[in-house]
Amino acid sequence: MLLHWQRGYVQTTHDPVIVPTEKAAAIASKWVDAYGINLPAWKRHQRKQGALPNAVAIDLPVLRDPYKRQLVLMSTKPPGALHQDCPFLRERWTDKIRVQDFVLGENTHDRKTVTTFKLAPDVIKPLVKYWTDLSRRGEWSKSCADMDKAVALYPAFSGIRQQLRREIGGLKKLHAKARPGIEWPGPDPENLPIISGFRANEGAKN
Repeated sequence: MLLHWQRGYVQTTHDPVIVPTEKAAAIASKWVDAYGINLPAWKRHQRKQGALPNAVAIDLPVLRDPYKRQLVLMSTKPPGALHQDCPFLRERWTDKIRVQDFVLGENTHDRKTVTTFKLAPDVIKPLVKYWTDLSRRGEWSKSCADMDKAVALYPAFSGIRQQLRREIGGLKKLHAKARPGIEWPGPDPENLPIISGFRANEGAKN
């Protein structure tokens, strides 16, 4: 999604499309007909020159539910008004991109402002509150085990990595005060996984 956003597909449908796995192909087939999600590069270029939007679709697994898929329809912004019969007008579009627990936004990293995925406020805040409440009750092993799960579950884009680094680092300091001399049992906030960029698939050619 981030790669497509960088290529100009800056809108997505307002309402998420999450369906049982067996229904995903039928929806994608409808999008092929209505939005041309599989058009070749020359046809997309032709549509762009004609002031028409282009679309792509992404098929994603759903966190914690192996029996469902999320289909994300992304679109370029047309430079002007569309004809009333244009199929793109059937959808409600938004440039505030969210997919499951993640939102797309700006983040400062290495003194540069980058666009990346972060955990949404309604995800990170209660998650940290859960860790903090457990820790203050002295349930450090349970709190740290859940931190380990979060580090393993969430893709470490710079925005997410910075969020987890800050929150886990704060709890590590709290642990040091509460249990001086006892080694921190949680993940190392200074050594979290990182997604540094896009890599071609193995064997792919330029």
